[in-house]
Amino acid sequence: MEGQARVDTVYEYDPTDDDWTEKMPMPTARGALALGVLDGKIYAAGGSPTERENDFAVYDPVADGW
Repeated sequence: MEGQARVDTVYEYDPTDDDWTEKMPMPTARGALALGVLDGKIYAAGGSPTERENDFAVYDPVADGW
């Protein structure tokens, strides 16, 4: 996707402190993606990764890892 910035950064928002904390980056940079949450894990699909046409990753916020 030409002209679209791809990033791998992940942030967590704390509404009590009104503050953002950087978390473990995604395994691949993406320009857009679809997310879903199931059983406390975040599923990231697609997003025009640079190395593969299709991509899928699962983030565990408790372990802060993909």
